[in-house]
Amino acid sequence: MRQILLTVALIVSTLASSAKSIKELWIAMPDSMIPYLTRDMRAELVGSDETKEIGNALGGKTCIDTLTHRYLRVTLTEASQIEMRLLPSTKGDSMLCVVQTYKGSVPESTINLYTQEWEKMDTKHIFDGKCAKCIAQTLVERPDTMSEQRFDELQLLLDPMLVQMTLCADSDVIVFTASAPMLDKKDQMQVKAILMQRKFKWVENSFKKVIN
Repeated sequence: MRQILLTVALIVSTLASSAKSIKELWIAMPDSMIPYLTRDMRAELVGSDETKEIGNALGGKTCIDTLTHRYLRVTLTEASQIEMRLLPSTKGDSMLCVVQTYKGSVPESTINLYTQEWEKMDTKHIFDGKCAKCIAQTLVERPDTMSEQRFDELQLLLDPMLVQMTLCADSDVIVFTASAPMLDKKDQMQVKAILMQRKFKWVENSFKKVIN
C-alpha cells in the first residue's frame, strides 16, 4: 500500500511540475504573435510586482492590467489588448485560451485555444458545438414588443456587425457583445434593443451557454 501511495504521489508531483503557469506561458509565447514585444520584454513585464509598464518596439507602452494565477490581461497598445486564461482539461494539462481584441471605432475580438506548448487547437466546435463566428448570429434577437418589420429595418443597420469577446478574470466564463461600427449615436441607441449579450462557461473541454 505504501508503494502504491508513493507511486501516486510521484505521478501527481510530476504532473504538477510539468504544468506551466500563466507567467511562463506568456514568456514562452511565439514572438510571431506579438512581433513588437520580444521574449525579454514579456519576461520584464511579469518579472516583478513593481514592473507594470514597459516600452515596446513600436515606440509605445505595454502594460499589465490584471495578473492572477490563471489569468492575464495586457494592454498591448492604445488600440489592442490580449487576455489569456488557463482552462481545465479532462485530457491532460490545462488548455490556454487567448482572446485578442482590436479597438477600432468599436472593439473586435479573435479567440484561439493552445496547448501548453503553444500548439494551436481546433476551435470550430467549442461553443455548444459551434464556432465563435456562429455565435455572432445569436446576438441579434427580436423583442416580443417589436414588430417584425421594425426588426428587419434595424437588422439592416447591423452590416457590418463586430463582436467583442471578454474573458472573466475570476471564472471560466467568456462574454460575447456585439456592436456596429458604422452607426451614428442615434442609430446605435436604436439597435441596442435587438442586440443581446451571451455568456458561456467552460465545462468539460468546451464552452456551454449560460442562461441569464
